[in-house]
Amino acid sequence: AAGQPDAAVAAWTAFLDTYPVHAQAPRVQLALAALYRAQAGSGIFDAIALDHFLAAHERYLAFSGGLRLQGLDIEPIDITQAWVLARDIRSGVASFRYCHACHLHYLFTDDARVPEGCPICALKRQYAR
Repeated sequence: AAGQPDAAVAAWTAFLDTYPVHAQAPRVQLALAALYRAQAGSGIFDAIALDHFLAAHERYLAFSGGLRLQGLDIEPIDITQAWVLARDIRSGVASFRYCHACHLHYLFTDDARVPEGCPICALKRQYAR
């Protein structure tokens, strides 16, 4: 729902807290998409909501900065990369899918270089071994 960015941050933080630092970096950028969707709601599929986009990117930078302070070596998404992500969501190149196992939405693109399916569940399976 729109206006729920704190819930999105809490969900991602809880998820990241359960995995080793080296496994988190590729998935942390998905947090920006989750924050943007939580901030702007379903309107992100129709147009780039500039105020919500900028607020979500600001929250993402604060979030990723906090993770770097905890020892996570990540390169945060800059404003240009964030704009491309927002554009891809609006145009339908990137979309959200719902995972019935972990009850979170994840970002999906047809040309992704990762296996299809929920990346959160994939991480859980990887570290359950």
